[in-house]
Amino acid sequence: MFLGLMILIVLTLLSVFASSSGILQERMTGNFRDSARAFEAAESGARWVEAWFSSLRDVSQQPFTCDGTCTPGTDVIWEAGNYPADTDRRSTAWWAVHGANYGVNPGTLGTVTPTTGTADPNIPNPYVRTQPRVLVEHVYFARDDLSIGSTGVHFYRITSRASGGIDNNVAVVESTFARRYE
Repeated sequence: MFLGLMILIVLTLLSVFASSSGILQERMTGNFRDSARAFEAAESGARWVEAWFSSLRDVSQQPFTCDGTCTPGTDVIWEAGNYPADTDRRSTAWWAVHGANYGVNPGTLGTVTPTTGTADPNIPNPYVRTQPRVLVEHVYFARDDLSIGSTGVHFYRITSRASGGIDNNVAVVESTFARRYE
């Protein structure tokens, strides 16, 4: 009788430990999935801006840049040296004011669908809590030669931020994009 009781206690303890381990693994998997969704959403924001720059035909369509007097929420292309520091550590509220929505033309803040094969930005991602927000800095213009009016390559830093299913899982993606306008 005593031996049967000991076996039942051991089996009960094993089942409790097994179930708590399973719950922990389920939470870790859910957190990983949520972090991956945040990363994918932030990545889509950066890729959308790159596709938008690629869709511009010539220098006349090149977006304006603000020179230090940027208006939060309306000017999202910052001139080199005026870009906010530590954008990866800024709060959701800061990004809501300073970043542009995914799918919004960074030059005029009108909704634009790039001609390249990117996801439609007008359809929000239902799996993320905060849709991507983007900031763009015009980093540098590399002239082809030293003559006035020379052509060259424009370099942009694109920063995109999104959250996963909860606001605690945040991903910030930064890329450098080069564009030559004819």
